[in-house]
Amino acid sequence: MTSKEHAKYVYDQLMTAFDAHGGRLNGGRIPRWRGELASSIALATAGEDIEHLETRFEIEDDANGWVRGAVVTANLVVSFEFAVTSGKDDAEFVVQTRALSSIERVDVRATFPPNDGEGVVLWPGFPTATLVFGDSHTVRLGRGSYDPKSLLSVIQRLPALLS
Repeated sequence: MTSKEHAKYVYDQLMTAFDAHGGRLNGGRIPRWRGELASSIALATAGEDIEHLETRFEIEDDANGWVRGAVVTANLVVSFEFAVTSGKDDAEFVVQTRALSSIERVDVRATFPPNDGEGVVLWPGFPTATLVFGDSHTVRLGRGSYDPKSLLSVIQRLPALLS
């Protein structure tokens, strides 16, 4: 995937999350920060295929909220976070890149929905992972809008990265 294709992919994912959760913050119109964020993530992952991408909106009130998320490639974890204000095209955001090889700890948890009484467990449930890096930076996965198969694939290969 080229950097431009990365940007388009990230942009499309942000559009999906925005439509589902954040449309009311900007009156349904597309803010400029979404393109800026997508380009920043594409630059941070240049040359790497995106294995997993997730976004989540956290609405504080009718005018304010947060967008947080992460991108995982074969070698990198890119996390992003920014505040969104209704009607504003600009947003201050942070995009941070860490090498997967610098993970010091992985906390994993899977929760399950209530079963139907027949003892059937829905594998793998709803997994989450918290990646803890050497500088104490943490990245949480599995708490937003994402593809469950890509998340499971990433979580299953994380133990091999620990030394």
